[in-house]
Amino acid sequence: HEPMPQRLIPTFFILIAPPAVGFISYLRMTFGSNDLVSQFLYLIAFFFLMQLAFMVKMFTKLKFFISWWAYTFPLDAITIATILQYMMFRTAFLKWLSIVLLIVTTVVIGIVAYKTVQAALKKKSVWRRSKMRNFALIIGIIIGFAFGTFFTGLTFKIAAPHLLFKEIESPYSF
Repeated sequence: HEPMPQRLIPTFFILIAPPAVGFISYLRMTFGSNDLVSQFLYLIAFFFLMQLAFMVKMFTKLKFFISWWAYTFPLDAITIATILQYMMFRTAFLKWLSIVLLIVTTVVIGIVAYKTVQAALKKKSVWRRSKMRNFALIIGIIIGFAFGTFFTGLTFKIAAPHLLFKEIESPYSF
């Protein structure tokens, strides 16, 4: 069979998101219950992350395509899931893994956003649009980033005392 086109290779990261988001949702629905289902979901997501981490050399050699945005959401999901795991177990490994994933996710999102703006500014854009459309795209990204940052901050200010930043206590004692 034909090898996967380069522009679709970043979509491998989508495999991380369903079990990671499932883990987060399951914890919220069961009020922080740490059972076999939650651990299964987290470990499947972590397994996919480790598989893709060993392929990092291939990902770094790829030419930029808009499909690079497929890196961002799954990395966010596994980072949040790992932070929740740390909040339950309080192990040094999970603390450092959370920090590393948070840094990696932030850097990846910054690189993808930079590459998107850079591609939009080039004469031959990845979307093959006119200069005016590329300018509108850049303005849209800037406005979207500003509004997204504002509303995310507002949401955290309102929701933090009631949602994820509340410590989750494990039913198990260690």
